[in-house]
Amino acid sequence: MAQSLISHLLYPHKHQPQNITELKKNDTPTFVVTGPFTICDDDIQRIAVAVKSLLSAELATISTQIQDIVKAEVHKATQPLKEKVNVLEKQNKDLFQKVDELEQYGRRPLVRVAGIPETADENTSDKILEAVSAVGIPLQREDIIVSHRVGKPDRNRTRPRQIIARLKSVDLKFHLVKNSKKFKNNPSTRNVAINEDLTKYRDRLLFLGRQLCRNHNLKSVSSSNGKINVFDLNNRAHYIREEADLIQFGHVIDSD
Repeated sequence: MAQSLISHLLYPHKHQPQNITELKKNDTPTFVVTGPFTICDDDIQRIAVAVKSLLSAELATISTQIQDIVKAEVHKATQPLKEKVNVLEKQNKDLFQKVDELEQYGRRPLVRVAGIPETADENTSDKILEAVSAVGIPLQREDIIVSHRVGKPDRNRTRPRQIIARLKSVDLKFHLVKNSKKFKNNPSTRNVAINEDLTKYRDRLLFLGRQLCRNHNLKSVSSSNGKINVFDLNNRAHYIREEADLIQFGHVIDSD
């Protein structure tokens, strides 16, 4: 039997040697050795090549089947986890926005005043009153509950630190922000600006919107009562809730 297999491997497409008689049974070729059988080194090499070819094809098939099974099992095991991750990411996003909204609500009576020079032993509330008085914006001392500079003092700063002030009412904030354009018309206050105080995230959205305006992708950007609004080149208003809302205007989110 072994000799028959070896002979078949050695001569798969040729007539067998004279000492092998070919018999046919049920149309299946069978080789029977009728005399002395010997093989040389070349025969052994051909046998090795033939066996290797058969095994390689079989192993490739088995390897493919194993890979398919592993992939299916991995997908089966990880798909529920991916779905849970997606749910958690959405919940985290919703929670972040709710916390940000609450924080912004607490900032409603706050304003940030930029461009007022710093002096030693200054009273920031009095400095705000001096600036608004110079351009005719009515504001009383009792309208400012508390105020202070933002950030640590730094002699190397080229610009004065901003002043954050809590006003007596939200209406006063709207009044100051609405009239802040008057500062530009007075030489002594042309560098002064008053804006509503925003959360860190909303302040970044406003900053990104201004970048798009400088790149001529947007016509204008503004904040009102904590909401960031942009106007496209067709003068249509858009409410910006998250950074992804700016993609339609050419903004590219940093993958880092």
